[in-house]
Amino acid sequence: MAKDDLQKEIDEMISLRNEKRDIIDRTKQEVAALSKMISDKYKKLEHKKRYETIQVSDHAIIRWMERSEGVNFDAIRKEILTDRILKNILEIRDDGIYERRVVKNGVIVTVLDL
Repeated sequence: MAKDDLQKEIDEMISLRNEKRDIIDRTKQEVAALSKMISDKYKKLEHKKRYETIQVSDHAIIRWMERSEGVNFDAIRKEILTDRILKNILEIRDDGIYERRVVKNGVIVTVLDL
């Protein structure tokens, strides 16, 4: 085989290799685009599933009671955190239970049953 024929064959093989690489690159791009489409559809489906049941948060209930029913939460806060309770908490300055009031990180987080 002549040197020119070999060079021509090498050039054709290089060209074929480059074409295959282009096909692979396009295929990778198509796969990435399809993956994104699937991900987007999955996110939409998950979003819609969240709306199958609707819950009402405690915060919403509190705001409803305050704004619609006229409940005075500042007065309730004063009943929960009396001067005596405040004095006890400030003396000890630690998490714990103070006369049925549970304190964590300086916040009364709940009031226990009698």
